[in-house]
Amino acid sequence: MKLRRLSQFSLVSLLVLFFFNQLAAQTKDIEKSVKQDTIKYHSNVIDLKLEEVIITAQKREELLQKAPLSVSIFNKKDIEQFGFQKINEISGLVPNLYSAEPGDERNVTSLRGISTTSYDPTVATYIDGVNQFNLDTVIPVLCDVERIEVLRGPQGTLYGRNAMGGVINIITKQPTNETGGFAELSLGNYNQSRVAFGVRTPFVKNKLFAGASILYQGRDGYYSNDFNNTSYDQQKSFSANYFLK
Repeated sequence: MKLRRLSQFSLVSLLVLFFFNQLAAQTKDIEKSVKQDTIKYHSNVIDLKLEEVIITAQKREELLQKAPLSVSIFNKKDIEQFGFQKINEISGLVPNLYSAEPGDERNVTSLRGISTTSYDPTVATYIDGVNQFNLDTVIPVLCDVERIEVLRGPQGTLYGRNAMGGVINIITKQPTNETGGFAELSLGNYNQSRVAFGVRTPFVKNKLFAGASILYQGRDGYYSNDFNNTSYDQQKSFSANYFLK
């Protein structure tokens, strides 16, 4: 009788010991899994960082993160992805910016509510450091552009006249020591067409560079003259940019 009770007690002890061993093994697996997940989580956080963006908004190269300005930036990749073809098209993505043209290829632009319909704008437009003084001198199309910087707020100290609302600073692609070029063709409704090509090359390495780009775009009009079956508001434009640097 005692021997039977002893064997039953030993069997219960073995079952209890086996249960605790399984529980301990599962606990170790859970701890290991938690540690692995924690390590993976921290590694993902460490890998995330902001891309360095160089701007020339203050007429010198500096990091966007360190510039004491309210600036919106579009690099060449952004311009290609969004399909920007004219300056006023950036207004859909820049806070406080409104820019539109009434059909004559001259943009009326406002920043932070500061605008004018006169020939002297309140938002200055610069292309490669050259001020486009009034509505007739601003080139509205974008071609071979490296970067667009939109400075919100008064910029008269750095940029002078017509910068009460802000500045749109356009920088075209700069030359390098390698010869390169591009070609572009796009078609759209109303027989819209856009053809552009350009080339850049060094004459003297690290010293003298030259380049040129040409753009043609046109479309049929939105309205038709029923008398002779033609469109009377069709548009065609031709522009070019060349440099010796």
